[in-house]
Amino acid sequence: MLSLIAAVVAVFAVQSPSWADEDYHQSCPNDWVTCQTGVQVAGPPSSGGDCGTSGADTGHTVVCVVYDGDYVYVKDGSADGMAAMARIAYENVDVDSKNIRFCRNNYGNGSWARCNFDWNEGVTKSVGGGVKQRYAGFILTDRLWTFSGN
Repeated sequence: MLSLIAAVVAVFAVQSPSWADEDYHQSCPNDWVTCQTGVQVAGPPSSGGDCGTSGADTGHTVVCVVYDGDYVYVKDGSADGMAAMARIAYENVDVDSKNIRFCRNNYGNGSWARCNFDWNEGVTKSVGGGVKQRYAGFILTDRLWTFSGN
């Protein structure tokens, strides 16, 4: 009986990245931030979203947003040893308590990761991309594009 209870506790204690906030950056513990490490995928679907690429100084990170389902895809575009990052930020921070979302791809150069967020459809959001240097530092292109209604 004890082994069954331990197995059940172990299953529920280990959460997938899309289920829980993570603490890979100093801003992640804040109430207004959601941080996820994406699951590794082959890439975004060929339609249904928008993509943008950050510059050389921000790791050539590709960020795609697929609006149906609130998915964020992040491609690591540089063999620099840093995790590729996407940031989705509400333009109006008074909308709800989670107004910044970070998606991390720590799978290496050329890989894609997908995060699944739930956001307010009626507010304008800006999309940024770049790299995580350390626990206290990102280098991000602040605005690759903005969107609302999705």
